[in-house]
Formats: sequence, structure tokens, C-alpha cells
Amino acid sequence: GMVAVVKDLKEWNDAVNAFRNKHHLHRPAFKKANFATVAAVVLVCVMLETVLNGYLFAQRNALGLLGGALIALLVSVVNVALSGLCGHFAKLIGHRSILLKAIGFSILAAWIASTLFYNLAVAHFRDAIESLGEWAEAAEASLAGLIATPFSLASIESWLLMAWGVLIAVVMFLKFVFQGEYYLGYPRVDRGLRTSLDQYEGHLDAALEDLKERRDQAV
Repeated sequence: GMVAVVKDLKEWNDAVNAFRNKHHLHRPAFKKANFATVAAVVLVCVMLETVLNGYLFAQRNALGLLGGALIALLVSVVNVALSGLCGHFAKLIGHRSILLKAIGFSILAAWIASTLFYNLAVAHFRDAIESLGEWAEAAEASLAGLIATPFSLASIESWLLMAWGVLIAVVMFLKFVFQGEYYLGYPRVDRGLRTSLDQYEGHLDAALEDLKERRDQAV
């Protein structure tokens, strides 16, 4: 009964060694981040940004705080999701491959540009709401203002809105950058080796226990 288990263990061990030799690695794979921890961080960031943005968006909103909170929630979800996704793939910067390293730096540059553009657009939208009142008109005016004078905001609240959005984006980006393994495929073979080790240990313990019982019976 140990033959198949030993065979799997040897093959998974060979797979891990081949992966390490290919990428010149001398360490085990980084552990996958705990889902509950990641979910808690994401939820806290979304809620914090929603609360502050909801208050800032509540002005000139027909639904008051409720309407402001709904808009702020949508803004926050997009901001957090974009930063988390970019952070997950920007880990490729640490890869040994020149191509994957270049992809990682490209994702980093794209995240910086998109985060700045997105949060400036949200701030301009808030400025336009304050001056125009109508949300449809404010959307058109904010886009024109963003293109013409991107760093010209009318109120300190809009600057605060932008700064808070960028801060949350940076937190989420760094959270996903510094968690998990940046060598794609390494966690899978490492997990396969650990699983086969557990199976080998279980079968070996069972075999030894059976041998002990047989010895005791013989004695």
C-alpha cells in the first residue's frame, strides 16, 4: 500500500526541486494569505472610505447622507478593487525573469496613473456638484475640468476626498503586493509536496501501528 504513496512523494519532490533549480530558489514557497484576514482588511478599507466620502458627497444630494453613502460605496469599491488587483500582479517585480519583471513594473506604473486619474476625477466630480447641483451636468463638467486643469480643485473637501482615496488605494496595493508568492506555480507544486508528505506520514503511521499489533499478537 506504500508503493503509490512513495511514488507520488518522489515525483512531487522532483517537481519542487526542478522548479527551484529553474528559478534559482533556495526557499520554500511563501504561504498563501489567510482569506479571512484579507477580507477583513478589504472590508475595513471600503467602510472607512465610504463613511468619509459619504459625508463629503452628501452635500447637494437629494437623498442626503443615504445618497452620498451609495455614491461613496461605488467609488470605494472600484478604488479598492483596482488597487488590490494591480497589487496582486505587481508582485512580478520580484521575479527573476526579465519579461515578468518588466510586466510587474508596467502594472505598477499603470496603477499609479490610474489611481491618480480616478481619484482626481472623483474630486472634480464633487467640485462640479457643489457648483452646479445637477448630477448629470456635474459629470460632464467634471470631465472637462479634469482634462483642462487636472490639479485645480475648488475646495479643501475635494482635496481631502482625493487624498483619502489615494491613501486607501496605497494601503490596498501594498497589502496585496507583500502577501503570497510572486513565482507563479510555485505554491501549487509546494502544496503538492506537502500533501504527499502528509499522505506518506499517514500511511507510514498506519503501517507501523499494524506491525506493532501483529508483533504483540505474536508475542
